[in-house]
Amino acid sequence: MSRPGWSWRRRTGAALLPGEEWEAPTVLVHRDGAGEVRGLVAYTVDGKWSDRVPDATLTVTDLVATTAQARRALWAHLLSVDWVRRIEVPDAAPDDPLPLLLRDPRAVRPLPHPADCLWLRLLDLPAALTARTYPPGLRLALRVADPAGHVDGVWLLRTGADGSAEVTPDGGPADLALDAAALAALHLGGEQASRLVAAGLATELTPGAARRADTLFRTATEPWCPDHF
Repeated sequence: MSRPGWSWRRRTGAALLPGEEWEAPTVLVHRDGAGEVRGLVAYTVDGKWSDRVPDATLTVTDLVATTAQARRALWAHLLSVDWVRRIEVPDAAPDDPLPLLLRDPRAVRPLPHPADCLWLRLLDLPAALTARTYPPGLRLALRVADPAGHVDGVWLLRTGADGSAEVTPDGGPADLALDAAALAALHLGGEQASRLVAAGLATELTPGAARRADTLFRTATEPWCPDHF
């Protein structure tokens, strides 16, 4: 997901909303051995003291990395900033490995109201489902209910040896029935079909269909969007 020019102007203080105050963050980039940028972090520190003891909070405003090594290095820097007692990351990825980097993983506490910046509404099912990859050699027929009619019907999803998919309308029996909202939750790998079945949001029409769908739609990382829109 790219950031347009206005987004970068907001993040650099070049364009502010009326009444908005700007505090220039500290910004670091991580480069690999070849000099290529693999990550960046931007943060502010409030410099607070309590009873003559440093009690500062470091707030991460941006943390993006394209490799695990870059993410670990950026976190190592954040965890080493002097006089900081707390680190707040309002837009952290849901499966960020940070807890595993600490001697006490319980020191990480989720915010009471995590940001929810990713919404998905499927309009063209073949285009959406063939835009991602899957485990090879699987087949699943989905009966999708869509009151608006965009993706309503039975769709056959077949995956090839290279992980690509073929999605076609199908007149045969379906394996799994669900509505467009439930399928959108599955599409990016952020939900499991077996959980949807347990919640009554999907129905297994053939035995093992939910488990097969779990395998099909699983992704290595959870979907995450750090930008508000």
